Amino acid sequence: MPDATGPGLPAAPVCFSHTRTQALADGLLIDISDFAKEAFFRCPMAVSDSLFYKYLSPAYSLLSQGQSLTSRIQATLATLKTAICENPKARQLSFTHSYFMPTDSKPVPVEISATLHPGDDGKPAITLSLPEDNHRWP
Repeated sequence: MPDATGPGLPAAPVCFSHTRTQALADGLLIDISDFAKEAFFRCPMAVSDSLFYKYLSPAYSLLSQGQSLTSRIQATLATLKTAICENPKARQLSFTHSYFMPTDSKPVPVEISATLHPGDDGKPAITLSLPEDNHRWP
């Protein structure tokens, strides 16, 4: 069993860790692989539940302004592609994408973390999350 360590902390056994499959089943990760395939990404992709519900899923009041889940995911993936092109060998990177929110007149910039890692089967997978979510899964 792996040890959990940190600055100034003694080694301690990990008592529980989600696999990617468990995180998807529990709703901590939301699968957006179909959108990713349409954007020519070749590996499975998921987003954290907080990124999905806070920013990707638009408020009802924004639907009449042309905001949709599909358009927000597509725009986010386009921004991710640009970030990857700027740093093609990175396994983890951060990028900023702006979202219209019902309480703001201007788009709100949001920092997003993208991590390329082995999925449960050892094949590449990408996870997009808010920086504060990164501790929630491997």
